[in-house]
Amino acid sequence: MSECHREQPWSQQAWNHALPIFNRILAMPYLAELAAGTLPRPKFEFYIQQDALYLQDYGEALAAIARLLVKPDQKALFQHFAEEAVLCEQQLHESFIRAFHIPPQPIKSAACADYTGFLRECTAAGQLEVSLAAILPCFWVYNEVGRHIVAHQTRGANPYQAWIDTYACDAFDAEVRQCIAVCDEHAAAAPALQEAMTAAYDRATEAEFAFWDSAYHLQM
Repeated sequence: MSECHREQPWSQQAWNHALPIFNRILAMPYLAELAAGTLPRPKFEFYIQQDALYLQDYGEALAAIARLLVKPDQKALFQHFAEEAVLCEQQLHESFIRAFHIPPQPIKSAACADYTGFLRECTAAGQLEVSLAAILPCFWVYNEVGRHIVAHQTRGANPYQAWIDTYACDAFDAEVRQCIAVCDEHAAAAPALQEAMTAAYDRATEAEFAFWDSAYHLQM
């Protein structure tokens, strides 16, 4: 007797649905040059300036999700994401800001403003499941990009290696898996919302592409 087929969890369905976008991300010249260490400094500095602005709003989105969650362990996890995980990324930015003497940028690029506006829109609506789907690509896409670069790059002196290693490391990978598990649990409990969740996941993945693309072309 054949084993019963189990339906894929929502996260895998969402990943498969957005895979063409992710493949476009992997093919971006920004990431290819970052991996090789040849990315022009102004493009990386643009990215760091905008990501610093993005992280402020992303932390607020994670905190808003923590307030919506009911289970104490999940609430604590997202409070951790909003505080410690975001702080870790901010410290990474600070290290590059000091090393490269990157000036602050108070104005968001169009790509950054579009992405953070979308996250605020999701959390302001108070719909937990869609908000979870919207924040997931920032975890998952970064993790997969970091792992892909490490698996394929030729090791050598790379001024951006600390950025690559941060998102490819086991600690970040573990946080991503925890985030995915929470998303899957809530998706399974609300099948009627899974289509909206997938749409939000797609939208955020497209925003990740646009964010890196705007940095590569220095588009405010």
